[in-house]
Amino acid sequence: MTRKVKGIGKGCLSATQSFPTDERFGLTNQIRRAIVSVSGNIAEGSTRQTDKEKARFYEIAFNKSGIIELLLSYYQFFPRFVF
Repeated sequence: MTRKVKGIGKGCLSATQSFPTDERFGLTNQIRRAIVSVSGNIAEGSTRQTDKEKARFYEIAFNKSGIIELLLSYYQFFPRFVF
C-alpha cells in the first residue's frame, strides 16, 4: 500500500512543478501539504492494531484526498489565478 501512496504523491508533486513560480506559496503549497498529510495518515493507519483504528486514519486520508482533488480542479479551471 505504501508503494501506491508514494506513486500518487510523486504524481501530484510532479504535476505541481508546472504551476507558476509565483504560486509556490499558495495553491501549490496547500496541495503538497495535503499530499504529505494523506500519505502520513495512510502510513500511520497501516501500523494500527485494530480495524477501528485503521479505519479512522484511512477515513481521514480519504477526506483529505478530496481536498487535493478540489485544489487541483481550481488550478485546472483558473490556471492564471493565484490563491
